[in-house]
Amino acid sequence: MRGVIRQNITFSLRTLFKHPGFTLTAVLTLALGIGATTAIFSVVYAVFEPMPYPKPDQLVMVWSRIHGERNSVAPGDYLEWKRRSTSFSDMNAWGGGSFNVATRERPEQIERFLSCDARLSALEEPHLPLRRRSLRVVVSDFLFPHDADVLVGRLARDGASLALIQLTLPEEADPSVEGGRRMQDVEGHGEFDLVIDERAVRDYRERFGRLRLGLARAARRAGASFYHVLAGTPLRQTAKALAAAGILESL
Repeated sequence: MRGVIRQNITFSLRTLFKHPGFTLTAVLTLALGIGATTAIFSVVYAVFEPMPYPKPDQLVMVWSRIHGERNSVAPGDYLEWKRRSTSFSDMNAWGGGSFNVATRERPEQIERFLSCDARLSALEEPHLPLRRRSLRVVVSDFLFPHDADVLVGRLARDGASLALIQLTLPEEADPSVEGGRRMQDVEGHGEFDLVIDERAVRDYRERFGRLRLGLARAARRAGASFYHVLAGTPLRQTAKALAAAGILESL
C-alpha cells in the first residue's frame, strides 16, 4: 500500500514539473479558491457571530411604523409599551450616533451610546461591546445596584482612558425634605406612600456618600477619572471643574 502511494506521489510530481504551465494554473486556481472561501467565511462569521450577551437568541429590536416604513420609537410610545408589555421580560430604549470633540490640535469624532435604563444592566455584562483603546466617558447617576470595582473594571478594560461622571439632582445628593410623600412610578404607574424623617435622610446621606467614595476609589484603582456633577450647575462652572479634575482639556 505504501509503495502504491509513493508511486502515485512520484508520478504526480514528475507530471507537474514536466508541465509548468498547468502547474502554475492549478496552484493559482487553488489559491483563489481558498482565498475566496476564507473571505466569505470571515464575512459570514462577522455577520452571524453571536452577540456578547447571555441568551442572544432572545434579544429582539422593536420599531414603530410610519406610513409603512420602520421608524424610531417616540418616548411616549416606549413608556406605554414598557408598561403594558406581557411578551418581553424587559424593555429598554437606546440610541447611538457620533459627535465631534474639538481640541487644541484637531477635532476628533467620538461615538456615543445613550440608554434610558437607569440600571444600565448592559454595563454589568462580562463582555461589553466597546472598541479597544477607545476614549470612554460614562455619564450616569449610578444609583443602581452594582459592585463599583467590578463595574469600573469592566468599563476600563482594554480602553485608552475612562471618565466617570456622576450626574444627580441636588435633592438626590443632599435631600432635606421631611414628612409624608406619595411616590409614583412614571413607567409602571404604581404609587406608594413614603414617610421621610430625620433618621431616613441621615441614613440616605451616609449611603450616598459611601457610593461616591466607592466609585472614586474604584476609578483610582482602574486609572480612571471620577467626578460628581449636580444637575442645574452652570455649564461654564461645570466645565472648569471637569478640566480641573483632568476629565476635560482646558480650552
